[in-house]
Amino acid sequence: MDRTFDQASLDEQDLRCDHCNWSGKGSGAIVIDLYGVVSDKEVHCPQCDERLGILKKEDSPPGESANDLSFQLG
Repeated sequence: MDRTFDQASLDEQDLRCDHCNWSGKGSGAIVIDLYGVVSDKEVHCPQCDERLGILKKEDSPPGESANDLSFQLG
């Protein structure tokens, strides 16, 4: 099961990769956003690219998201 990270605190969290033993702060990890295709972002190890977990996106108010139909139609 994937570890879940909070967007507000990821940068300061201590992370460790079980695959290559890299350790560091969340600010050093690679965060991958698949351009709105999925609802969450992936957090990867900067050394070996192993997936460390998922980053929950913060909810945005209606009309402020590029994926929100009311925003697109104006």
